[in-house]
Amino acid sequence: MVPPFLIGTVFVVLMFQGNILIALYKNLNLSMVPIKGILQFVLFKTPEFLTLTLPIGAGLASSLALSRIVRESELTAMRAAGTPIRRILLPVLVMGLVVSILNWFCAEKVAPISSQRARMIENEMGALALQPTFKSNVVLSLDRYVASFGSVQSDGKDRMRLSDVLLIERRGMSENTIILAPEGIYDKGIWTINSPTVWNVQGGTAVSMQSGRPLIIEEKIAVPEFFLSPQPNEQTADDLKRQIDENRALKRDTSRLEVSYQTKFSLPTSCLVFALSGAAMALLFGRRSAFTGTLMAMVCVWAYFNFYIISTEVLGRNGWLTPAMAAWLPNVIFFLISAWIIARAE
Repeated sequence: MVPPFLIGTVFVVLMFQGNILIALYKNLNLSMVPIKGILQFVLFKTPEFLTLTLPIGAGLASSLALSRIVRESELTAMRAAGTPIRRILLPVLVMGLVVSILNWFCAEKVAPISSQRARMIENEMGALALQPTFKSNVVLSLDRYVASFGSVQSDGKDRMRLSDVLLIERRGMSENTIILAPEGIYDKGIWTINSPTVWNVQGGTAVSMQSGRPLIIEEKIAVPEFFLSPQPNEQTADDLKRQIDENRALKRDTSRLEVSYQTKFSLPTSCLVFALSGAAMALLFGRRSAFTGTLMAMVCVWAYFNFYIISTEVLGRNGWLTPAMAAWLPNVIFFLISAWIIARAE
C-alpha cells in the first residue's frame, strides 16, 4: 500500500500546487516578484493541501492493494484457508489510522503556522488589494500596556491613525496607571499618543492626574496583518474553541466557527474512512478489470468531497444541520456504506 499511497498523495499535491501557480500568474502581475517569494508561497500552502490529499492517497492505496489481491486470486486462497475478510483488511485499517493521525498533526500543528506565513507572502505580492484599512473597537496587548482604540485607520504599510485611546498599565496588585487620549499615531514601530491624560490609581482611588507631552511607546507590529482576521485554517482547534466561547459570550452566531472546529477532527478521520471505502470498492469491482475497483474508489473520493462541501458549507453554516452533524455526516454515511459492502463480501 505504501508506493500507491505516496504516488497518489504527491500527484494530487502537485495538481494543487500547479493550480495555485496558474491562478497567481493569471490574476496578478508577478514580473516584479522574486521567484523565491512565489516558491515560498506555494511551499507554505502545501500543508493545507496535504490535509485534503492524504485521504485521497489512503483511498488509492487500499484500493490498488486489495484490487491486486482480488485479481490474482490471493483473496480466494486466504478465504479458502478460513481467513475472514476483517482479518485481511486489518493492515488497511491500521494504515488508515496512521494516515488519520498524520493528517491531524498536519492540520493542527503545521498548517495553521504555514497558512499564516503564506498569507503574509500573498499580502506582499499584492494579492490582497482589497484588504480592509479600517477597524473599530480594537483591543491590543503591548509590552507594558493593554491598549484599546475606538478606531484604527491605516495610512500605509507601516503607519496607522488611532482615535479614542485607552491604555492600562498594571504596576502591582492594587496600583494601575490609566491613560486616555483623543488620538495617536503608529509609525514604523513607534506609538505616539498625543495629549494624554494620566491617572495613577491605588486601591481604587485616583491619587494623581496629569496631562503633558506625547507618550512614546516603541513596539513594532505588522500593520497589513493587523487588519486581517485569522482564518479557520490558520487557527488550531484550541484557538477556534476560544473564539467560539468569546462569540457566545457576546451573543454572536457561532455556526461557521463550530463547523470549522468540528472539521479539525472529521477531516483527518476521513483518511480511515477512505481506506475502508477503497477496500470495499476493490472487493466489489476488483475482478472486473485491473483498475475498475480503483476507478470506483476515486468516484467515491469525488462524491465524498462534494457531499462534504454541501454538508459543511451549505447545510452546517446555514444552520440546517448542527455543526457536529454537518462535519461528521459524510464520514458516517461513507463508513456505513463501506461496512455494508464488506459485510456482504464476508
